[in-house]
Amino acid sequence: MGNPLPEPLESEAEKAMSALPHSLRLWIGHHLNNALMPISGLLFILKSGRPITPEELQEVEESFYHAIQDIRALVSYHNPKIS
Repeated sequence: MGNPLPEPLESEAEKAMSALPHSLRLWIGHHLNNALMPISGLLFILKSGRPITPEELQEVEESFYHAIQDIRALVSYHNPKIS
């Protein structure tokens, strides 16, 4: 798995995830991946060293909005009072 958490958090996370049904692990992974993608996209644009275009800025903003929705989906699964 990518960058491990400090022990004992890594083993706790692995134990918790392995206790979940496979379909739920896939769902969680999908939403976490979607939540992280805008950061990668923004860093790619910033690393290019050129000014960001209005279209790129709008795309980044929309990606972050989508990421927020994915984070909400994960949080609301854990706590249905939050939606």
